[in-house]
Amino acid sequence: MAVAGFADSAPTEAENREFDKLKKQTEELLARWDQVRTADIGTFQKLAAEQNIHSIYVPDVQSERVQGGGEE
Repeated sequence: MAVAGFADSAPTEAENREFDKLKKQTEELLARWDQVRTADIGTFQKLAAEQNIHSIYVPDVQSERVQGGGEE
């Protein structure tokens, strides 16, 4: 499915409301992910290490490996 990047008219009020709603949802999800990434995973890893359970590694999304470069 192709989506055009331009239009002959400005977005409608309904489209603007939907955009604002989706933007707010995205910001909330990104904030929650940041909490998980910066605090929750570390806490989990500490508990797992205390019980000799393998930890979780979440790579930085900006890393070459994640973006398709680097060694696997």
